[in-house]
Amino acid sequence: MADEHDTDPNDRHQELEGWDELKVKNTNLTIVGSGPLANYLGTYVAGLGFGKVRIVSNEIMDTSNVHEFLISSKPLGNPKSDYLKEELQRLNPELSVVSKNVYVDKQDVGQNTVEFLVDVTNNPDSKMRCIQIAEELKQEGKNIQYFMSASSSKTKASLAIYKPETNVSILNTSTIHDIPQIDTFSSPNTDSLIESMIAGSKKDVSNALKQSSELLEDMVSKTSSSSTTPRQNHGPLTGIDDDLWAQPSTTENEEVFMQFKTKERKKYDMQSPVTYLMEEYADEGQGSVTSGVIAAMIIDEIRKAVIPRESEIEKDKQEDIYIKFGTEQGSNGTIKILDNRLDYNLQSNERFSFDDDIPRPTSFTRDELKDKKIGVIGLGGIGTYAVLNLAIMGVGEIYAIEPDEIEGSNYNRQFLYVGHNGKNKADVMKKQLEIINPQTTVYPSVEWVKEDTLDRLFGDKNIDLLLGCVDNWEARVHINNFAVKHNIPYIDGSLDPFHGRVESYTPGETSCLNCQSNYFGKMQEAKAKEEEKFQEGADILHKQAETNPKLRKYISTPKGLAKAVREEYVCRNRSGSIVVSNALVGTMMAAEALTHLMPSQYSNPLHNKLISYKSDKNTRLDVRKAGNCACDRVEEAQRCDCHNYKK
Repeated sequence: MADEHDTDPNDRHQELEGWDELKVKNTNLTIVGSGPLANYLGTYVAGLGFGKVRIVSNEIMDTSNVHEFLISSKPLGNPKSDYLKEELQRLNPELSVVSKNVYVDKQDVGQNTVEFLVDVTNNPDSKMRCIQIAEELKQEGKNIQYFMSASSSKTKASLAIYKPETNVSILNTSTIHDIPQIDTFSSPNTDSLIESMIAGSKKDVSNALKQSSELLEDMVSKTSSSSTTPRQNHGPLTGIDDDLWAQPSTTENEEVFMQFKTKERKKYDMQSPVTYLMEEYADEGQGSVTSGVIAAMIIDEIRKAVIPRESEIEKDKQEDIYIKFGTEQGSNGTIKILDNRLDYNLQSNERFSFDDDIPRPTSFTRDELKDKKIGVIGLGGIGTYAVLNLAIMGVGEIYAIEPDEIEGSNYNRQFLYVGHNGKNKADVMKKQLEIINPQTTVYPSVEWVKEDTLDRLFGDKNIDLLLGCVDNWEARVHINNFAVKHNIPYIDGSLDPFHGRVESYTPGETSCLNCQSNYFGKMQEAKAKEEEKFQEGADILHKQAETNPKLRKYISTPKGLAKAVREEYVCRNRSGSIVVSNALVGTMMAAEALTHLMPSQYSNPLHNKLISYKSDKNTRLDVRKAGNCACDRVEEAQRCDCHNYKK
């Protein structure tokens, strides 16, 4: 029989078709920065297992910032890069991590080994320096695949990918003739950064960046008015075996998506460094949920460049799509890479647009959520990142349900459990979250999710919001029914290894999630399949028991048989799981919670819409109309009462 607690953190990776652990471990990544974005990116790097990491930052730990959750409890006065190195090696001892307490310099990015250079600061000067470093390395024949630029604020975040090409320099384009060039790669102190980096005064630099911003605005304005291609409809979710993604009808969903019109997004000139400088973030502090989402996108784009899946390789001519994608030569075709800046904006009703639909204040503090109570069901891969962000956001009370114990195979995507093998997840999570934010109180429960359980645990707590982070349809049905019964908003997250979705129910505004996505019908289908698989496994075990007395005794009781089938034929046949989709879905769920809890500060909650992520689709992330209400398709007895409360 299988050991009670599997201790191999790479176990779930090995279950993925085409996964090449050696390629992943040999990948070289340089992270420039040490703020919230770097904390998230480092966590994901440790979970995915990129083996050679260099952290470059000259920041000193001078205050405790809860958004920098990996290092927020560290002593003041020491380099943040050293603390990040220490934490990444604790999370994954197999990592080779180097920290450099310097301002980004060519000699400090690992010029002989760097493959991916990622600037996750809000500093345009640092990003300009990285662009030139990337180009020089490529000109010298070094293996530099991407320069990736990302920045974030409390409400927005952006990612742009630049692939340096020999003899093709974006620094020589006409769009940047007013931006001073970088002539030196010394390591200046903080008082002379700009002077030693750029020949000219601070005033000249400031004027140049201002002119660059104006050039970008003019460029975007012209592009939007003359050449923006309307978003193309890519039809229903297809190509995934899991019933989680099954849609009621191809024709029906094509009609639904065609009727759902979204705003055109900005097109950026990917041959201009202005796109990568992200100067609009220069005076902003980095946020948590926004950083978590963009960092997950960064790590998955790197993963695709290292070990692309078959569906991520384009064999035929690219279709004319709304966001254009570049290509990189692969073994069987071309790998799709982002060829437009990705903007994530919680103040936009479209989410993935930098345009702000409704101007909103951004001077809020975490104290505004100290009186909120949120129920979280499930503390696995999705739940880890959902509750982490709730604590960082300052939610006062979290009521968490999770019956499972920690296994070593959880570590690759559930980093808060590292070192706690065999303990209950809910109890460990309480301790971890209250360390990250002592103002958050966590009430753990180790019970299995049933409707009467939810009534007993949550019924009299005046819960403001429910987050469903579970992995089965029966639990989703119970949560949905409880939410409808008690008039509580409910956000659900679901995934497979390379895809994810987030959808929500708002009492009085939307149909419930059973009606939107037919949870009840999917539960029935899942149960029928589980019974079939259980019987197949039981038959095999009974056959083996004929010649194995020990096994025969073990499965002689219903409980023993059930456990044996689960261990031998359910757990071992599970699908693989990686950090990206878990982190992306869990973090976006926390982000959507903000739209429910603080609508005056953020955009509106998604009403009868869902957020979809598919790693092999050109649009990557998208907001879509939910399917037509299931009440139009199910029998009268299966319909719920949510329509009685709907406006």
